[in-house]
Amino acid sequence: MSSLITDVLTVEKKADSIIEDARNQARQIEKKCEEEIEAYRKQKAAEMDDMVAAFQKKAEEDYMSTLSQYENELNESIKHIEGISEQVISYQIEQILARLYRL
Repeated sequence: MSSLITDVLTVEKKADSIIEDARNQARQIEKKCEEEIEAYRKQKAAEMDDMVAAFQKKAEEDYMSTLSQYENELNESIKHIEGISEQVISYQIEQILARLYRL
């Protein structure tokens, strides 16, 4: 009988040891998974930062290109306005005043 009790206690100790080993392995796996998740998050955050930086750079380039285009158009308009002779301006002023007097 005592041999049976000893065998049962031995089996229980082995079972406890196996369970403890399984728990330790589970903790190690969990820790490894958490580390991998954190590394993945960092990688994706870095990729997102790169994408945002690239988008911002492109937006700034597009803005500068559009701004340059509008500046060129404005300069052309100013040149065109400056190219109008005094005679034409005087004539237009006279026409405007004539219409105002008619009203």
